[in-house]
Amino acid sequence: MKAPDITKTPTLYVVPYAHLDTQWRWEFPQTISEYLLKTMRVNFDYIDRYPHYVFNWTGANRYRLMKEYFPADYARMQQYVAAGRWYPAGSSVEEGDVNLPSAEGIFRQVLYGNEYFRKDFGKASAEYMLPDCFGFPASLPSILAHSGVKGFSTQKLNAQWQPAPNIGGPKSPEQTPEGIPFNVGMWLGPDGKGVIAALNPGGYGSNVYTDISKEPTEPAAAAGPQLTSEERARLTPQQAAATARQRSLEQDWVKRIENGKRGTTISQLARIARALNVADLSELTGADIGMPVVRGRSFHEAVGPIRQAVRSVTLAPPPRQAERTEVLAHRVRSGWQLWHRSRFGRAEVGAALPDLIADVHAAARLREGDERRAVYSAMTEMYALVQQVLAYVSEPELYWAVADRTQMAAQQADEPYALGLATVLGLALFTIGWIAGPRRPDAEKLSPYECGFEAFEDSRMRFDVRYYLVAIIFIVFDLEIAFFFPWAVSLSVTGTFGLIAMLIFALVLVVALVYDYKKGALEWD
Repeated sequence: MKAPDITKTPTLYVVPYAHLDTQWRWEFPQTISEYLLKTMRVNFDYIDRYPHYVFNWTGANRYRLMKEYFPADYARMQQYVAAGRWYPAGSSVEEGDVNLPSAEGIFRQVLYGNEYFRKDFGKASAEYMLPDCFGFPASLPSILAHSGVKGFSTQKLNAQWQPAPNIGGPKSPEQTPEGIPFNVGMWLGPDGKGVIAALNPGGYGSNVYTDISKEPTEPAAAAGPQLTSEERARLTPQQAAATARQRSLEQDWVKRIENGKRGTTISQLARIARALNVADLSELTGADIGMPVVRGRSFHEAVGPIRQAVRSVTLAPPPRQAERTEVLAHRVRSGWQLWHRSRFGRAEVGAALPDLIADVHAAARLREGDERRAVYSAMTEMYALVQQVLAYVSEPELYWAVADRTQMAAQQADEPYALGLATVLGLALFTIGWIAGPRRPDAEKLSPYECGFEAFEDSRMRFDVRYYLVAIIFIVFDLEIAFFFPWAVSLSVTGTFGLIAMLIFALVLVVALVYDYKKGALEWD
């Protein structure tokens, strides 16, 4: 296809872009397992299907996550980038705020973002895209220009999103919405440097219905909802036409909901697929593009071996020998350094953790005295590292089990002299307070008080034995029931043994309840 001569033939180029909040009203694991994967595979399908389809996408951090969790798809995307069908855009690590961060923070966004693009794709972006940022500092065009960025685009400058400045409006030279100074132009900073800025992209959810390379016309009268006179005076003809069409679509959308014809979301399909034990959404939708179903949240390759190591460590036979404590502590420190240094920390550290967990526990079972406390100190740091690796990518039960192990190890690592010092210090403070504290007893202070009522009878009156029976029954049943909560959330870790143990525990409670009932303990009169 020969490129048109745009000096003679006006040409409109439409380049798709997928906007994604890396974290908003969804959890981080859903961003990775569903949204990132869908962004890649849906656009792979479009690229293969349409020869002139070109896609833009931003955020070096999202590309990094794609590479870590979906390496095969990432390699395929690199081929599309090399062919000019997929463009790493935006220049930044994330589409972040620019009002609160310092100028250095914005410089680093561009530095680290384009550095990643150059390393993985051999090219960098020359524009800065912030569709979801509310307002911008006057220094931004200067910062971007000095960062090597040439263009800028945004979405939310008009009065619909924020208190807009007194600029733009229907009487402005370009008839822009209130709050937007111009459509496309040169945005200059305090030092005279600037970027080409597109500040008026239209509505947040607009659609193109006409040939927008031609002059807009007045919207035709329709049977649907009409614009008010105030709206017609405020909006440009093109905006008025888009608003009228959008309102008619909203009515159609309401009818679709009322008629039960509303579309099914990817999240709903994923839940249905998990319930039916379906491995890929394409089996439900019939689509050519495949999208694997994530079961639970254990979708990272490091989780399975760590889970097995955590479960089996207490069941392992006693070891005959173990590594020296200094070696184990060094391995734990090396793991933390790798976690902070490597771009693929979860994968690399996760691969080393199962053996480290087994070795540290083996040492803890063989050591005695101070040596054992040193091992537990290393174990505390190790399980803290395990928590970092499992965060966002494992089931809650496993994460909580690891957190419990961390607390247990910290308690076992306590030094005797530290406990003794704490005891002496606590007694000393109590004694000083008892000796030096003022004592001014009066009738009000010495009078019994309960729940806002005046005291009645004697505070030393005898209580009926049934009060104590009720208290004991409360402890036996109401408080014992609380043990069901940690059992329920840790069942995937304790397995069959935990299930059998809790069934025996529940049976004992039932027998005790029947016994109390037969003895009349539940009857007050």
